[in-house]
Amino acid sequence: LQNKRLVSEKNAVIYDLPFEAYYKQDRIRRLARGLLIFLFNHFDMIRQLSFPTFIRFMIFKYLKLILPFVFFFLGLHILYFFYFMEAQDYFLIFFTAILFLCLFKPIRRMAFHLVKINYNFMIATIQFVFFNNRSNKWDKLKVSKTI
Repeated sequence: LQNKRLVSEKNAVIYDLPFEAYYKQDRIRRLARGLLIFLFNHFDMIRQLSFPTFIRFMIFKYLKLILPFVFFFLGLHILYFFYFMEAQDYFLIFFTAILFLCLFKPIRRMAFHLVKINYNFMIATIQFVFFNNRSNKWDKLKVSKTI
């Protein structure tokens, strides 16, 4: 229907990349810079989208750049509320619950990757806005071909 064809190769080899190998610091930061470059260069075109489409587009594409700042300020507010508002008991319970959850390796790994990805998005956004780091140079992903 689309004037395309599918070629099936009997001896094709597929390499599955671990999550950690794909989401490295330089790739995450390049992705963030690319998103910001696109936003600044094509905002007139983006602004012409219908309102529901504009909202969906901004959420799907650019929420990942705002979330690190939201997490950071939310964390500061939580610390302020629990520690300085005479709620140290709740702070200890909250902190103990987080430490308990970190005892489980899958949760610890997921939390570590979430923090790493959000940290790199935040740094790339800050460098783009304040330090004019606007390079979109991309090095190919290096894959070890072990069979």
